[in-house]
Amino acid sequence: PLRLLNSGFGTGLDPLERELSGRLASLPPNNRLRVYALTALLAPLGLKDRVGHRWFWNGRLAYASPFFRLHGGRKSGFRLWTFHTLEIDRPGGVLHVDVVTEGGQLIGRAGIRASK
Repeated sequence: PLRLLNSGFGTGLDPLERELSGRLASLPPNNRLRVYALTALLAPLGLKDRVGHRWFWNGRLAYASPFFRLHGGRKSGFRLWTFHTLEIDRPGGVLHVDVVTEGGQLIGRAGIRASK
């Protein structure tokens, strides 16, 4: 099945390496920050679907990315990255990013918390 292999958050993305820069273990509180989410997906051979990120800040939808075409069977998998600028308005706030298909199926979830 289509599945999330790993995920991460950072303050930038190196387009040549397709890796995050400024990796984040937590979000700095009381800040306005552009955050990048990178998710690695594995899809079976022959699968064709469209996937996107849904960003939630403290349980409320903050951003919905466009959907991107995915073709399964690649040995290296598929990496999906998006970014959003957040108003990190309180310590302990929670950001989570859902990876979903265009049909609404949840593939996986990545999350990070604001520092206290």
